Amino acid sequence: MKINKHIKIFLLGVLGFCILGFIILYSQSRRFDNLIENGRYTIAQGEEIKKRRTGWSFIFNYKVHNEVYDGRIKFMVNKWGMKKGGIYFVVFDPNNPKKEMLIRYPSVPEINLDSIPAEGWAELPVPVPKDSIRNFLD
Repeated sequence: MKINKHIKIFLLGVLGFCILGFIILYSQSRRFDNLIENGRYTIAQGEEIKKRRTGWSFIFNYKVHNEVYDGRIKFMVNKWGMKKGGIYFVVFDPNNPKKEMLIRYPSVPEINLDSIPAEGWAELPVPVPKDSIRNFLD
Protein backbone atom coordinates (compact mmCIF):
# COMPACT_ATOMS: atom_id res chain seq x y z
CA MET A 1 0.00 0.00 0.00
CA LYS A 2 1.52 3.30 -1.09
CA ILE A 3 1.27 6.36 1.11
CA ASN A 4 0.42 9.50 -0.75
CA LYS A 5 3.14 12.18 -0.86
CA HIS A 6 0.78 14.76 0.67
CA ILE A 7 -0.01 12.49 3.60
CA LYS A 8 3.72 12.04 4.29
CA ILE A 9 4.25 15.80 4.27
CA PHE A 10 1.25 16.31 6.55
CA LEU A 11 2.43 13.67 9.04
CA LEU A 12 5.96 15.08 9.08
CA GLY A 13 4.53 18.56 9.67
CA VAL A 14 2.42 17.34 12.61
CA LEU A 15 5.42 15.48 14.06
CA GLY A 16 7.62 18.56 13.67
CA PHE A 17 4.98 20.74 15.33
CA CYS A 18 4.75 18.33 18.29
CA ILE A 19 8.53 18.24 18.69
CA LEU A 20 8.72 22.04 18.56
CA GLY A 21 5.97 22.33 21.18
CA PHE A 22 7.79 19.92 23.47
CA ILE A 23 11.04 21.87 23.11
CA ILE A 24 9.31 25.15 23.96
CA LEU A 25 7.60 23.68 27.04
CA TYR A 26 10.81 22.03 28.23
CA SER A 27 12.92 25.18 27.80
CA GLN A 28 10.30 27.27 29.66
CA SER A 29 10.29 24.77 32.51
CA ARG A 30 14.10 24.88 32.68
CA ARG A 31 13.97 28.69 32.76
CA PHE A 32 11.64 28.63 35.76
CA ASP A 33 13.80 26.06 37.55
CA ASN A 34 16.98 28.04 36.84
CA LEU A 35 15.41 31.25 38.18
CA ILE A 36 14.25 29.50 41.35
CA GLU A 37 17.60 27.82 42.01
CA ASN A 38 20.03 30.59 40.99
CA GLY A 39 17.90 33.73 40.83
CA ARG A 40 18.07 36.82 42.98
CA TYR A 41 15.12 38.83 44.23
CA THR A 42 14.33 42.50 44.16
CA ILE A 43 11.34 44.85 44.17
CA ALA A 44 9.35 45.91 41.11
CA GLN A 45 6.98 48.80 40.82
CA GLY A 46 3.93 48.72 38.57
CA GLU A 47 4.14 51.33 35.83
CA GLU A 48 1.17 50.80 33.56
CA ILE A 49 -1.67 48.50 32.59
CA LYS A 50 -2.45 48.53 28.89
CA LYS A 51 -5.36 47.03 27.04
CA ARG A 52 -4.05 45.15 24.04
CA ARG A 53 -5.85 43.53 21.17
CA THR A 54 -5.31 40.07 22.64
CA GLY A 55 -5.61 40.88 26.35
CA TRP A 56 -3.93 43.03 28.97
CA SER A 57 -0.26 43.88 29.61
CA PHE A 58 1.09 44.85 33.00
CA ILE A 59 4.32 46.83 32.66
CA PHE A 60 6.66 47.15 35.63
CA ASN A 61 10.22 48.23 36.31
CA TYR A 62 12.89 47.11 38.73
CA LYS A 63 16.44 48.16 39.52
CA VAL A 64 19.56 45.94 39.58
CA HIS A 65 23.04 47.44 40.09
CA ASN A 66 21.51 50.93 39.77
CA GLU A 67 20.22 50.15 36.28
CA VAL A 68 16.47 50.19 35.66
CA TYR A 69 14.94 47.30 33.71
CA ASP A 70 11.43 47.02 32.32
CA GLY A 71 9.36 43.88 32.41
CA ARG A 72 5.88 42.92 31.36
CA ILE A 73 3.41 40.15 31.83
CA LYS A 74 0.38 39.46 29.70
CA PHE A 75 -2.95 38.15 30.85
CA MET A 76 -6.39 37.72 29.38
CA VAL A 77 -8.61 39.36 32.01
CA ASN A 78 -7.78 42.33 34.22
CA LYS A 79 -8.61 40.51 37.47
CA TRP A 80 -5.14 39.79 38.81
CA GLY A 81 -5.12 42.67 41.26
CA MET A 82 -2.19 44.36 39.54
CA LYS A 83 -2.18 48.10 39.88
CA LYS A 84 -0.13 51.05 38.77
CA GLY A 85 2.26 52.00 41.55
CA GLY A 86 1.91 48.59 43.22
CA ILE A 87 5.01 46.96 44.70
CA TYR A 88 5.84 43.33 43.82
CA PHE A 89 8.72 40.89 44.15
CA VAL A 90 10.71 39.96 41.04
CA VAL A 91 13.11 37.04 40.62
CA PHE A 92 15.83 37.67 38.02
CA ASP A 93 18.87 35.95 36.59
CA PRO A 94 21.99 37.54 38.16
CA ASN A 95 23.98 36.98 34.94
CA ASN A 96 21.28 38.53 32.74
CA PRO A 97 18.92 40.75 34.75
CA LYS A 98 16.61 41.14 31.74
CA LYS A 99 15.44 37.55 32.37
CA GLU A 100 12.86 37.99 35.10
CA MET A 101 9.59 36.74 36.43
CA LEU A 102 7.16 38.80 38.47
CA ILE A 103 5.98 37.14 41.68
CA ARG A 104 2.48 38.29 42.53
CA TYR A 105 2.40 36.64 45.95
CA PRO A 106 3.54 37.03 48.71
CA SER A 107 2.77 40.68 49.00
CA VAL A 108 5.66 42.98 49.72
CA PRO A 109 5.77 44.07 53.37
CA GLU A 110 6.44 47.63 54.42
CA ILE A 111 9.98 48.11 53.19
CA ASN A 112 12.28 51.07 52.67
CA LEU A 113 13.04 51.04 48.93
CA ASP A 114 16.48 52.53 49.61
CA SER A 115 17.42 49.49 51.74
CA ILE A 116 17.22 47.04 48.82
CA PRO A 117 20.68 45.67 47.96
CA ALA A 118 21.88 46.74 44.49
CA GLU A 119 22.51 43.09 43.49
CA GLY A 120 19.21 41.91 45.01
CA TRP A 121 18.54 39.38 47.75
CA ALA A 122 19.65 35.75 47.54
CA GLU A 123 16.37 34.81 49.30
CA LEU A 124 13.12 36.68 49.66
CA PRO A 125 13.12 38.91 52.75
CA VAL A 126 9.89 37.21 53.86
CA PRO A 127 9.71 33.51 54.74
CA VAL A 128 8.28 31.66 51.73
CA PRO A 129 9.02 28.07 50.62
CA LYS A 130 10.54 27.90 47.12
CA ASP A 131 7.92 25.35 46.07
CA SER A 132 5.17 27.91 46.60
CA ILE A 133 7.09 30.41 44.43
CA ARG A 134 7.31 27.77 41.70
CA ASN A 135 3.52 27.35 41.86
CA PHE A 136 3.00 31.07 41.26
CA LEU A 137 5.45 31.15 38.34
CA ASP A 138 3.78 28.25 36.50
